Amino acid sequence: MNPTTSRHRWRGCLLGSLLVVAVFLLAGAYLWMYMDYTGPTLVRVSSEAEAPARPPYALSAVQQQVVNEIGYPESFTLLFYQDRDEEDQFYDIRFECWHYAAAGRDIAFVNGEMISDEPADVVEEVLIAAPYRPEQFAASMRLKDVLASARISEYARAAADPILVSSGEAYFASQLTFGMKAGQLSAVETMALEAEG
Repeated sequence: MNPTTSRHRWRGCLLGSLLVVAVFLLAGAYLWMYMDYTGPTLVRVSSEAEAPARPPYALSAVQQQVVNEIGYPESFTLLFYQDRDEEDQFYDIRFECWHYAAAGRDIAFVNGEMISDEPADVVEEVLIAAPYRPEQFAASMRLKDVLASARISEYARAAADPILVSSGEAYFASQLTFGMKAGQLSAVETMALEAEG
């Protein structure tokens, strides 16, 4: 495969991935607006499951170096999907974008390898970072695994648009939106909040 084709392929995957995340975020916004009018319909987790002894995902050496140098991101996006290689075989992809709003950087990884480190708009307001870490989430996780790993005590759920994601559901918790497809985790979006006062 020549580098130009490979570069365009990643751009296409990235654009498609960003579209999926945008759908989850819009669905979340609409759900929360709807709940403002109808009253909250949150699902409360009956008993908090024990968090796993080790995180479901191990950061790569490159990711650990980023964490050591500049810390964890204030927010991040994770997408789990499959692509085909040159022999037409499927392989798993873990796409990550770590957002450092105060530093004005977005760092993207594919399967733990850094693919970009881009400048982003600097947010000058004081932010409350999302209380989650990228290694808390892995592609094979089921709902109960996500709830335990992220220590979620309540969440809201909505069906994903069947035109965009078949057999999908979107879930919303504090500073977290995540999507499940066919019972497995497919996307995660965390959000940093602007501090009041």
